Amino acid sequence: MSDTEKTFVSEEESVGYASPAMDLIAAAGLIALSVWIMIMSVRLPVPSDIATAPGLLPFLTAASVCAMALVLGYIALQRRKIDMRTLSDDMPPELGNTILLMVVMLIYVSALQFLAFETAIQFAGIRYVFGSFELVSIVILTAIFRIYWTSVLWACLAVSCVWIIFLSMMFRLVFKIPLPV
Repeated sequence: MSDTEKTFVSEEESVGYASPAMDLIAAAGLIALSVWIMIMSVRLPVPSDIATAPGLLPFLTAASVCAMALVLGYIALQRRKIDMRTLSDDMPPELGNTILLMVVMLIYVSALQFLAFETAIQFAGIRYVFGSFELVSIVILTAIFRIYWTSVLWACLAVSCVWIIFLSMMFRLVFKIPLPV
C-alpha cells in the first residue's frame, strides 16, 4: 500500500473504490435477492424437460449474480482487513438519509397496496377523480420534500399537492391512463 491515505468517497467515475462496508451491504443484498429468485425459479412447473423449464434462465442468471456477489463480499472483507477502520468510519454520511428514503418508499408501496378509495369532484366543469393514489402520493412526497428539501411544512405540502394533482390530471384527463385506486 502507498504512503498516501486512501479514502472512500463515492461511486462516481474515477473517484475510487466504494467503502468495504458498502460493498458488504451490496453483496448481502445481492445474495439475498439472487437466492430468493433461485428459490422462486425452482418452484415454477417444468412442462417436459429441464432444458425447456421456464425457471432455468432466471435460475442461471441469479446463480451467476450470487457468485459475483460472493466474490464482491470476499474482496470487501479482504479490504477491511487491510484498512482497519471501524464500521462507523466506513459508512458514508448520507447513509442515514438513504435508509430513511427506503423506509419511506416501503411505506408508500404498502399504503398503496392496502388503501383503496375513490371520490369524484366536479370543479370548473371538469369531473376530477381523487383517490387513495393521490392522497398517499401527496403525503409521501411531502415527507420526502421535508427530509431532503426544506423544513417548511406548508411549502412541502403546497408543492406536493400542486405536482401530484397536475400529474394525475394529465394522466387521467389528457392521456386517458387510469391510475391505481
